[in-house]
Amino acid sequence: MKWLVWLALGLLVYFALRTQAKRRRAKHHSAQAGRASQATARSASPASKPIETMVVCSYCQIYLPASEATQLVIKSSEHYFCCEEHAKLHSDKNSSSKNSSSSSIE
Repeated sequence: MKWLVWLALGLLVYFALRTQAKRRRAKHHSAQAGRASQATARSASPASKPIETMVVCSYCQIYLPASEATQLVIKSSEHYFCCEEHAKLHSDKNSSSKNSSSSSIE
């Protein structure tokens, strides 16, 4: 009779541990599913953004996104600049070179 009590107690512990393990697995799987949906959301957001064209500043030669650049059309060609100051310096440089070349021709 004593061994029946031990057997019942052993089965009770076994089923308690098994139930606890199932709960842990279910919690772990739901956490993984949540992380997977977050990863999918993160990977989907960069794909939804359009790829932006990079341009070179005609004055200092650094690369920057076209949306942040200042654009000037000089002699029917487009020039991009990283700031208004570089656009002004470049246009001043071109106008001074025109004046010096026209004065040397005369």
